[in-house]
Amino acid sequence: MFTSRTSPQAIFRLRLEAEYYDPEKLRQLSWMNQWRGRLVSLEDLCKYITDGTHITPTYVVDGVRFLSSTNINACWVDFQNTKFISAEEHLQLGKAKCNPTAGDILLAKNGKIGTAATYRQQHEPVSLFVSVALLHYSASLDRDYVTAFLNSAGGWVQFSRSSKTGVITNLHLEEIREVMVPVVHVDVQRYIGEKVRQAEAMRCRVQQLQKRIDDLLAPFKSMQVPTGRTSRVASREVSDTLNANAYMAQFVQAYRIVEERRHKTIANLSSSVADGPFGSNLTVTDYRTGAEAVHPVVRVKNCEDGKFNRTDLVWIDAEKQSELARSAAIPGDLLVTKAGRIGSAAVYPEDLPTGNITSHLIRARIKPPIDAQYVAEFLETPVGRAITLRHSFKSTRPELTKAEIEVCPIPLLTDAEMLEIAVRSRTKNRLSEYSGLLVTAATLLVEAVIEGKCSEREIAEAQQHLDSEDRDLDRLLLNRLTHSGIDVADAPKLYPDVEAFYQSLDAISDRLEEPAL
Repeated sequence: MFTSRTSPQAIFRLRLEAEYYDPEKLRQLSWMNQWRGRLVSLEDLCKYITDGTHITPTYVVDGVRFLSSTNINACWVDFQNTKFISAEEHLQLGKAKCNPTAGDILLAKNGKIGTAATYRQQHEPVSLFVSVALLHYSASLDRDYVTAFLNSAGGWVQFSRSSKTGVITNLHLEEIREVMVPVVHVDVQRYIGEKVRQAEAMRCRVQQLQKRIDDLLAPFKSMQVPTGRTSRVASREVSDTLNANAYMAQFVQAYRIVEERRHKTIANLSSSVADGPFGSNLTVTDYRTGAEAVHPVVRVKNCEDGKFNRTDLVWIDAEKQSELARSAAIPGDLLVTKAGRIGSAAVYPEDLPTGNITSHLIRARIKPPIDAQYVAEFLETPVGRAITLRHSFKSTRPELTKAEIEVCPIPLLTDAEMLEIAVRSRTKNRLSEYSGLLVTAATLLVEAVIEGKCSEREIAEAQQHLDSEDRDLDRLLLNRLTHSGIDVADAPKLYPDVEAFYQSLDAISDRLEEPAL
């Protein structure tokens, strides 16, 4: 709890909660003073602003996707993890304006309040729950610039200040309508909006790559699990594990699916397998910043969905790395988590220096011709997940040991199929990372402009040069961006290698399509 001091004259719209007058939020909104006369409300940018149905519909196994606030991310919509309603109910909700049309902006009213994304022409039909606001956009202001602003600190602080707190933090429609958007130069809008559109185009390509990977791994994407909690197993299927949970139907079935094919264990596929240092051998006091931060340390949060997540990497110095040489990770090593999200896999990136791992991971040096990226993709399938989870049941908490990961069987497809999966997976992961960086770049540039850290002229000229296929000014801007903002000393670069980003973009540019509204 905290208190705020404010004058009676500053009390606004009978808002009496202290959070509304939080001095830090007021300080963060001080940029609005410099933009007076160049601000426009969301209400003025939209024909109408409404929300999804207030009545929980009847869910079905398959049908029309039904979105809630959990599906709205910064500048993109998650269409995978949704519930479904019938086509008839979808049509009824459309009459109540609960179904978005191309060009609408979707905004989370609770949960991740203020998170916004554009609903595009290529998106499948959906209906909305009450937790999502529908902004029927009708202005000439670049709508993807608007979504970038709403996802920036400039938008979020307005939403956060106005949100109602209680059992659930939420936004009301009148508060959304009152949010102010700065009207920047048209070429600045275009430059920032193009970053968002390019990110969406990359996501479309990622989905195409994932579909082909899923086709190749189809035998491991679903299982016909017998009814019941346990299975009848042959004596040869009984391992050293005597925990009854290890013989649940889905685990036994997963092993049968793999072992009826050509396969090898992780130990047989690897030249060496090591787990991370235990106890006092590596603690948070060993982490370094600045010039001493030489070697990255991989934690559980850096491995997810078959890809390496660079967010929140920590670093150690050369001396500590030398002490921990046994668990060193080099480019191309397979990484598998032993605790937390058990069995998550990733491959150590080619562009990072030699690193290390915590005690919650193992690293396996997969021998050619098998590619570690193929193994990581398999381990993220339902069958792969079941195989690693089977060994995780312990008396205190779920976890894996190095020996248990070593005995996990990996199916061997044809050499051509495994290579194709690995290549497509690497491309998918790279595009997914760059897509996220483009959205981050868009929001950071919005903040830089409205706070006066970067002039409109600089960004407008960069867009004008891009129109002439000249990247020089764009390159300068991208090089100035860090994970903490623009021109922040000692902060890690948002694009450590801009040229690698351009090369990746050029390599797949003929496969990208601009997302239609």
